[in-house]
Amino acid sequence: MISPISNTVSGIMNNRFIQTSIKKKLSGILLSALTLVFLFSCSATIDESALSSFAPSAKLVLNQELTIPANKTGVYIQYGKVVTYPELDQYYPNCRLIVNDLKTTSQTVQADEFSITHIMFIEDYTNRPYPLYASLSNIPLLAEGPTPEDYATIFSLHSEKQPNVKKLVCTHLEDPPIANHLTPAQIRTALGEIMTLK
Repeated sequence: MISPISNTVSGIMNNRFIQTSIKKKLSGILLSALTLVFLFSCSATIDESALSSFAPSAKLVLNQELTIPANKTGVYIQYGKVVTYPELDQYYPNCRLIVNDLKTTSQTVQADEFSITHIMFIEDYTNRPYPLYASLSNIPLLAEGPTPEDYATIFSLHSEKQPNVKKLVCTHLEDPPIANHLTPAQIRTALGEIMTLK
């Protein structure tokens, strides 16, 4: 004969087992959802219409020295001025000149002419000094509206004099239904007199 105490203990253990199972299942579902969000939110595209707006032999000319701060790999440019990340208005065209090496001292990029070896267009590019974690608001069933995404144009650069200079990333935030990649004119406005896109 099973005592009432045994029944109570058995019931508690069963409840705990059920709660643990539910938590594991919910955690698995949430992890899967976040993984899908991450995979689908980072898409590289070759936009033929955008690509055709750039000259096949395009070059980028740096008209002045730029200083990259210590422990950084790039410098931001917007409205023709060098700006810090907190000063950046990400909803308007902005660019970042990026080098390969991360150093504990500041680096100087000399005035130079760079060949553009490759142009890539990316949607939801993360042009931030720290990661932006996936949000459940990106899931259509849970979202109240479109989430702004970074639309980036990435220029791979080459210079015999300065092989450490890697690329120029020009981007802005827009809502996906009405979003477009930056035009050459918008990029030139962001760069101002600091750099010239030929």
